[in-house]
Order: sequence, then C-alpha cells, then structure tokens
Amino acid sequence: MRPEHRFEFDTIMCLQHGLYDEFESRLQYCKQGVFCNFDQTFENDLDGLNFITCAAEINSCEGILRLVKYGVDVDMPNIYGQTPLFVALECGHIEAAELLISLGADLRHKDVDGYGVGEHLVMGFKRNPSMRQWIDDLMAN
Repeated sequence: MRPEHRFEFDTIMCLQHGLYDEFESRLQYCKQGVFCNFDQTFENDLDGLNFITCAAEINSCEGILRLVKYGVDVDMPNIYGQTPLFVALECGHIEAAELLISLGADLRHKDVDGYGVGEHLVMGFKRNPSMRQWIDDLMAN
C-alpha cells in the first residue's frame, strides 16, 4: 500500500474508532496537502470513497461536523455519484441523514445510475425499519 493510501486508511480507522482528536490532526495534514487531499475521492483501492462519505457510512455525526468545519462539501459524491446523504440513507443511519439534511444536503441529486434520495431510502428501510416512521414524521413537519 502506498504511503498516502495508508494515511487515508488510518484516518478512516480513527473515524471508525471515535478517535476524533487524531482524526482532526490528520485533517490538518490533509488541508496542507500532506499525504492526501480530503476534498477528493480516494482511488479505487479504497472503493472510491472520500472522508465525508465514510463518516456517513459509519454514522459518525462528529466526523461529518469536523469535515464540514474544514470546508468539505456536504454533497461531495463518491465515484458512483452517491452523496453522503445517499450513503447514510442506504445504511439506515437516521442521525447522519438528519445532520446532512440540516447542513443543506441536496435532496434532488442523482447518482451515476440515475437514482435519487427515494431509491437509497428504500434500501435503508431494509437495514433499519424505523426509518419508515422517521420519514413519516419528517413529511408531517
């Protein structure tokens, strides 16, 4: 694994394990262009992800907030055109989805296959049945 890929992988591991101070110090290196650039999608050996998509995938609201603080676009897509909101919905992560929506996530975006929020939400229902109630509550307000 190339050093910059190892750095990206280790940074994601910090997110997954809740090591937010270490995560933030790694973001500072990225902001300076050292090892990686956090506002770009990683190469295919990391599944075409980026830091904010990874944060959404693991329901890390703290990670999402810290990335947005550093200027990362809340709608930055992965190589499949899926935004962090799509990933949060597909994974059934209500907390991350609510946060992304509150931060202005684009509800009309389509991925490279033409799927939007609705299709990714249906996938999330399978993982988290309580999402149906969340949507009903969201639509009622």
